Order: sequence, then structure tokens, then C-alpha cells
Amino acid sequence: MARSPRWDAPGVAHHVMVRGIERRAIFYSDEDRIDFLGRLDRLIPELGFCCFGFALMSNHVHLVLRSGSVAISRLMARLNGGYARAFNLRHDRSGYLFQNRFKSRLIESDADLLGVVTYVCRNPLEAEVLGSVAELALWPWSSFSALAGDRLPWSFESTAETLGLIAEAPDKAREALRARVAQSDPGSTLLGGWTSMPGAQSSFPSTGDATDLDELIRVACRSQGIHPRELMDGSRVRAVSRARAIVAHLGTADLGLAGRQVAAALGTSPAAISQAAIRGRGLSTGLVRGGKGLSGEDPTSEF
Repeated sequence: MARSPRWDAPGVAHHVMVRGIERRAIFYSDEDRIDFLGRLDRLIPELGFCCFGFALMSNHVHLVLRSGSVAISRLMARLNGGYARAFNLRHDRSGYLFQNRFKSRLIESDADLLGVVTYVCRNPLEAEVLGSVAELALWPWSSFSALAGDRLPWSFESTAETLGLIAEAPDKAREALRARVAQSDPGSTLLGGWTSMPGAQSSFPSTGDATDLDELIRVACRSQGIHPRELMDGSRVRAVSRARAIVAHLGTADLGLAGRQVAAALGTSPAAISQAAIRGRGLSTGLVRGGKGLSGEDPTSEF
């Protein structure tokens, strides 16, 4: 199937994610992380990009970028290709390091941009790599430590512009950012939460049935023991596939939504929704519509 083109005009902001093949680690050591950041430090100024935020996780990377005069695909090809070759040489391995091409989501406003930056900053906390905002402020592998004023920024980090999204005075902006990142409700983060963080836009389509669809996604994920964000990252893990199938079936059969609406919410195609809906019929028995919407069998689950 042909890949859809990206909206990649100069000056457009994107949330970019790249993941290790088969969810394997792409960083084995601090040397690896410094190599990756050093490449960003060369490429972003050279290609005229702006970086609002980043987070280096063990098997994936988040970048919040505004494109320059060239396409994001050119930046990512040079970044990933160069890093993968150096990584393989350093660790005496061969073969692909990254899973497919990178993923990106268009950022539509300054409020949306601030929501994405906050989500990316919180990623090590959500993944339980770190346990507190204080630890995060001292962790050098995300933009938060520079934005919070606890380390000097790399030259590729646009810390002043990022803080300017929050407040004119840097001290006030840092204080407000710390408060946003300290918000502990995982449902408030972008790319999978049910309620948007203040200033962030929902990742789900805006329709008259949005509340029911969001609730359906929450219940389907809870029934499979996964977080809603996992529906959006292209995973083929069995529990994620089952949750998608449940949403596809009940979204079209019970909520009466068009396949394209459900497909937009799950980041897939209407054809894939049709196939998933067939599989979802037998998986949806335990999910029923209650007095306040769809309800599952375990109302105490955090998902």
C-alpha cells in the first residue's frame, strides 16, 4: 500500500517519534545518548530546524520540531542513518536499528505545541523511568532539565522560545512548566488521554460522538490491560490488536460511527477498521453500555 504524504511545509511544527525495531533498545549507554544528541546539535542548526523539546527513552525518541527549509524526512534520514551506522559499529552489530520510518503528528497551534512539549517532558515519569519532577530536572536526557534551568541547553534546543509559549518572564515560565509536568493524572497527557492537558488538543477526532468514542477507547484498553497511547503507536502486540478490534466493532456497530471516524481516532485506515471490526465481534461480549456510557468489568482499573 502506498504511504500517504506528510504535510511538511517550512515552518510547520511536528511531534516526531522514532522507535527501535521490535521495540528493542536504541541506547545502550550514555555514550550512545551523547552521540545522538551531538548529531541533533549539528543537524538542526545546519538544516534550519527548531527543537522545542526531546526525550531519549530506552527504545524510542520523542522530538518536538519546527521544520526549516527542508523536509523533516531529510533531517530524520540523516539523523537516524548516521546514528544507526555508528551504533552498529560501536556495539558490533548489524541490521536495522529503527522500526520502519519515523512517525509524526502535525501540531496545529501554540496551545497544542505546549501540550506536546509537556507530554514529552513527562514521558520519563509516565514510563516510570524516574519517580519525581525533582529527578526529572536533573536527568540530562530530556529537554525538561534545560527548560527548568538545571542544565545548560545544547545549541539545538530553543529553550527561550519554548518558555515563551508559557510566560514572558523566564522564571515564571519555568515555575509554570514545573507545575504542568508535575500534574500526575496520566489521562491528562496528549496522545491517548481522555481529557486534554490545559492548552493541549485532543488526539481524537472532533465529532458529536467524541465523548462516547473516547470512553469506548478507555474501556477497551482497560479490558486488555494496556494504556490508550499504545493504540496510536502502530504496535501489533496481541493486547493492542484486540483493543483496536473492540473499538472498531463497537465504534461502528454500537455507536454508529463511520469507519473513517474510528480510523482517524486509531491512526489507521478505514479498510483496516472494517477488518478489525469483524475480529472485534467476539471480543466485545464483556463490554456493555451502562447508564453513563460504556462500562467494563473492572471499574477500579486506572485505564
